[in-house]
Amino acid sequence: QLLKAHRTTKPPVPVHAIARLEGFEIVERANLGSLRGRLVDNTIEVAQSDRWVVQRFTVSHELGHHFLRSSHGSARHAETEANAFAGELLVPGPLLHAALADTTVSAELAERFQVSRTVLEIAADNHHVLGRLT
Repeated sequence: QLLKAHRTTKPPVPVHAIARLEGFEIVERANLGSLRGRLVDNTIEVAQSDRWVVQRFTVSHELGHHFLRSSHGSARHAETEANAFAGELLVPGPLLHAALADTTVSAELAERFQVSRTVLEIAADNHHVLGRLT
């Protein structure tokens, strides 16, 4: 629904733009301790030192907490659910299937979706196409 609302039809999903359009400010922080990011009111804080693909996942993860109405430690599966939300937002099944028509090379797909190889592989596994990746 979020992708439809923001008319996202091809990778990479513009998660920073979506977050801003949803009313969030994204702020890079030099020191978040052991955290990669956190949601504080309408601010998504991300670790300044993280690579771009990690920051994209963090923003998506925190959006997951917002839309799932959870927070770190608020429920038994809050982090798992926020991670699943982030993975699906960054690598939605229909976009992954379309991309696989062009290439099955993991590194190319990860670059196209602007995600880590791990995020790509988890998404591929969730959409039952992991075996097609090379």
